[in-house]
Order: sequence, then C-alpha cells, then structure tokens
Amino acid sequence: MTINSEQIQALKAAAQLIAHGYQQEWGTERDEDGESTWVGTYDHDGVLCPFIDVSISEWSGEDGDDARLADFIAKANPVAILAMLAERDADKKRIAELEHNHRVHAARLLAERGQLKDRIAELEAISAAAEKLVRCKGRYHSEQNYRAMASLFGVTTPDLPPLEMEARTVSVKLPEPIGPEAAPAHYWDNGESMAYADGYNKATSDTKNLCAAAGITLDVGE
Repeated sequence: MTINSEQIQALKAAAQLIAHGYQQEWGTERDEDGESTWVGTYDHDGVLCPFIDVSISEWSGEDGDDARLADFIAKANPVAILAMLAERDADKKRIAELEHNHRVHAARLLAERGQLKDRIAELEAISAAAEKLVRCKGRYHSEQNYRAMASLFGVTTPDLPPLEMEARTVSVKLPEPIGPEAAPAHYWDNGESMAYADGYNKATSDTKNLCAAAGITLDVGE
C-alpha cells in the first residue's frame, strides 16, 4: 500500500490536534480481571493513567490480540507520529539539497571541462607557432640564439624533427677493421705491420666517435 502526500498531511494534522495533551510517555497494562488491556500515559509518579480500553480478543478469538494492539497504539502515539514525520521531512529536504548540489557541481565540471579543452587548443596553437618561429630564426642566427629561443618557448631542440628541405640522408661505407696481414709489404719488412693495423683501425673508430659527438648519425651501408 502506498501512502500519498495528502494522507500523510491528514495524519500529521490529526496528530497535531491532540499531541499537546499527551506529551508524557505512553504505556499499557492488563486490568485486574484480565478481560482487557488498557492504554494510557504515565504521570509524574510513574503511574499509568489509562484511557483506552482494548478488548478485541472476544471478536478475534486470540487472547494475545488485546496486548498486541494495545502495544501498537502506545507506540504509535501522536507525539511519536509527529517526530517520525519531522524526521521524514528532514530527510526529504536533505535529499533535495544533495540533488541540487550534485546538479550544480556537474554543471561546473562540464563548464571547466569546456574551458580546459579551449585552453589546450590555445596552447597547442601557441606551441606550433613557437616551433615554427624557432626554426625560422634558427636558420639565420647562431646555434646559441637558436637554443635560447627554443628554451624560451618550451621547445626542446633535439626533439624537433628536421624540416623537409633540411633533411639529408647520406650513405657511406666505412672501412672494416684490418689485421696485420693487410698492411703494405714495406711494413712487413720493417716489422711494423701490427702498428700499421692498429693505427688504421683507430682512425676508423675515431671517425665514428667524432661524428657521433657532433650529432651526425651515420647510416652505414655496404
């Protein structure tokens, strides 16, 4: 069974009419002859003042029905009903506040998301323009200025891909290391074939190292 708002308001109005006269604690007691159960409120001395006679067992045929109904009436008194409805109203108000706050927060997050996307687009455009400017200036200024401008705009120069016109690919064939037996004949006659091979191989190795230090990548082919 669903209770609508009109029924709730009617229950609240009925409870408010009599709640002021029944502020004391409610309770029950069985009469002396055991024929019925009474519901009432306790006075300041803790004595129950009964005013509702509950005797339905003669109709239901169950002796315990009197006590069970009396206990329900005592617990569902006007003061308890008003307190329960007040708690319900407070819960509904809190739920409404949370839903409102959630909608406001969600709207703010969506707005901030849009602003961040716009800002990212702006920064990407600035970064692209800065990279082009650094490249343009780098072709006509010293390497020191080129790197200084790249640092100013947040562009890391080693990570910049070369422009299409600046790209160069050169295939070279470096000599293979040799052994003493590859030395010219006159080195054999002087017993210097080993020294010749060592010097030859060192020159080849130094060439590779110097190119690497200068930032030149060798694509070595056969």
